[in-house]
Amino acid sequence: MTIYLQREQDWRVGAIVYQVLVDRFAPSDNLNEKAHLYPAPKTLHSWDEAPKHGVYLEEEALWSHEIAFWGGDLTSLQTRLPYLVDLGINVLYLNPIHNAYTNHKYDALDYLTISPEYGSRDDITALSSSLHSQGLKLVLDGVFNHMGQHSEYFVDAKNNPDSKF
Repeated sequence: MTIYLQREQDWRVGAIVYQVLVDRFAPSDNLNEKAHLYPAPKTLHSWDEAPKHGVYLEEEALWSHEIAFWGGDLTSLQTRLPYLVDLGINVLYLNPIHNAYTNHKYDALDYLTISPEYGSRDDITALSSSLHSQGLKLVLDGVFNHMGQHSEYFVDAKNNPDSKF
């Protein structure tokens, strides 16, 4: 009986979860000021432009659509919280937001920092506080079993047989 009651009281049971890829959820108010965060070969697209399949970039060893950005960030996401609350969600699930090279952020450069395209630690703290003040939970996606090919740790391990990584 105790296990059943614990499970019944677990906030994850029956939760309505809304998943967000931050880059694509809501346009940033300061996109022009952020343009420098998307140096070539990365591309920054107009919000009304539909994403499309890219081409393989040999020199980057990835697909061009992986480095195509629309510029959404944590601040613009926070402006849409009333919409999410109106949907009746209990949990906001964010795709990775740590510093990474691609738009999907599954290729970490540094797990301890927020990707600059998305904002700062203060921005995620503000978002979290806003969610919690409305009784909502925040879940962050992390893939801690690998690093991206541009990570200094990966590059060191690849190039140095004596690397501690």
